[in-house]
Amino acid sequence: RWHAKRFHMSPPLFSSWNIPLIHTNRGTRAALRLATSESAPKCTVQDASWENDGCAVVLEFVMNDSRLENSDDDVDESDSMSRLISVLQLLCGADADLLKDETVLSGLSVGEGLIHEVGAYPLKPVGPATFLFRRWSTTCDESEIISNPRVCIMTHPSIRLEVISLVELAISRMQEIKFTLSTIPLSVLRVRGRASDTTLGKILSVDINEVITESSDIDGSQRTIL
Repeated sequence: RWHAKRFHMSPPLFSSWNIPLIHTNRGTRAALRLATSESAPKCTVQDASWENDGCAVVLEFVMNDSRLENSDDDVDESDSMSRLISVLQLLCGADADLLKDETVLSGLSVGEGLIHEVGAYPLKPVGPATFLFRRWSTTCDESEIISNPRVCIMTHPSIRLEVISLVELAISRMQEIKFTLSTIPLSVLRVRGRASDTTLGKILSVDINEVITESSDIDGSQRTIL
């Protein structure tokens, strides 16, 4: 009886037994109906960490210590960011849209791209990846805090080791430039529904309109939290 309510059943077989063929999407339909309701807006939260196995590859540009100690030298944000992008161009191609999108490069949104073998673009694709950037920043109080530009690369677990090897190879081609490569735990939550913005604003205690410039889908009802 449980299956009969939630699945489309086959005609009676083998002594009047019915076999469930395909689910009726009752749970999904109910969730979408609530999330898209105009009279009582709500939202749904999906844990999508299974897509990247809760892990990400981190590529970070490391500023030369001698430049930081010498007060006469200015640390150039655009230069350090361009060096990080140059590594990704070896994997995604110089014309990759994500490497030209300022909202992606500034960390306001994630970028989607296809990783290829080093220098082989547009040939020899390896697999899709999601990129999340953190830009260079400084804070001067009693001490100076410098945050190096970095990018988190999220891929399917089946190609992660190959991607790490390719990033290492791309780094080796950048002479006299130091990068660090590591992996970190990273969870992905997807918030869908007309109330997604207001819900995120309450949880994060921020004005969501100040940090989100454009929507992830047609009606602006989906957000991805990393």
